[in-house]
Amino acid sequence: MRHTFLSAVLLAVTVTLILGQQPAGPYQPTPGERKAIQAKAAELPKRIASLRDNKADERLLTDIEIHHKAAEWILRYPEEFFREGYVQHTLDSLDIGLARADELAQGKHS
Repeated sequence: MRHTFLSAVLLAVTVTLILGQQPAGPYQPTPGERKAIQAKAAELPKRIASLRDNKADERLLTDIEIHHKAAEWILRYPEEFFREGYVQHTLDSLDIGLARADELAQGKHS
């Protein structure tokens, strides 16, 4: 009974602290950051189309396409840039997609 009471008090304090905090607004990428993401996001579908034209394995293309889709959605919904680091995460994901496209064009895949 005592543990239940203490658990209830702890839960109430935690909820009060959480609800009392105002969440910070999403990070607003700079025009340069947005331009860098858009440039890589525009390049990736071109490479995917080229691979598809060359009859690349669709299962491997899907692995590349997911990186483009992630960037496309974060650009479409900029409130998803919760923190400044999300810009670099997006660029890194696009770099992975571009690198995998290059590998696949060479007949390799990681």
